[in-house]
Amino acid sequence: DLAALTKWLIPLADFLGDDAPYDDAGDWLLRDMIPRRELSLLAGAPKVGKTWIAIDMAIAIASGRDWAGFSCTLGRPARVLFVEMEDNRRRVSKRVYELLRGQGVALADLEDTLRISDKLVRWPLGNMDAFVTELKDCGWIPDLIIIDSLTRVMNGDQNSTRDAAAFGAGVTQLSRELGAAVCLIHHTRKAKADEAGSNQAPGQNEVRGSGDLVALARHIVIVGKGEGDTISMRSFGNIGEELESHLKLQRSIDSDGRHQTRISRMDASEARQLSRGRPDVTQAIVEIIGGAGERGIGIKALYEMVPEKL
Repeated sequence: DLAALTKWLIPLADFLGDDAPYDDAGDWLLRDMIPRRELSLLAGAPKVGKTWIAIDMAIAIASGRDWAGFSCTLGRPARVLFVEMEDNRRRVSKRVYELLRGQGVALADLEDTLRISDKLVRWPLGNMDAFVTELKDCGWIPDLIIIDSLTRVMNGDQNSTRDAAAFGAGVTQLSRELGAAVCLIHHTRKAKADEAGSNQAPGQNEVRGSGDLVALARHIVIVGKGEGDTISMRSFGNIGEELESHLKLQRSIDSDGRHQTRISRMDASEARQLSRGRPDVTQAIVEIIGGAGERGIGIKALYEMVPEKL
């Protein structure tokens, strides 16, 4: 039997399985956001809402629900491990409780599906082996590991090709050994003038660090600050379409006087309105002055007319 004697010469039928996939649902844990058993990046500037999004996604996936219009494809509540190394426990706890109330999910509903850790994890040349061993020994294998952030977990220089390759190998090993999706929260960087004609894939030149590091990700989601309490999201990858969407954060007080936060995707009409951007104050002033002709216009009158023009 060839299969019994060899490690690499896998018969084609054994490799392919019984039937071809009829759609791409098996590629995703959360469709168009988190690929299944692969590495993804959720990147954005500081304080833009990355952690809010990541925690809210974790709650939805761990309860088997769709999130903000994106389908949870597993067909059951997934086990999610959230490794939080950016914020302190008190701040994280407040956010989790607010988002639980926003989704209407009880803490008891996530007893076996959501774990949050603030213990340090580092690799390569860190404690990843001990991390994996603990998960296996406990018999609690996650479907998704979210790590906040890449900067905290990576040993080495993000801009070094060699260090990025070593880190990427560790993340790939983690994903394959556990059969888990891994989502790394990371930062974007300011674009440089000489990158305007870059031949990198869309989104790659916006993420901080070596291009080799970014290229390892199957899917990238870029998060940006929108108008008011809105967040823009652009997703790029090689297993789905490039998508742009907008989220809104709705904060309120529940009937018991407790804070709650709900994150939802804006519908098409809201997004179109948002895409028009802020009113152009400068253009409004130019039009008012031009309409006044030779008689001109006083500062007080101009001040009163600008809001009407907008």
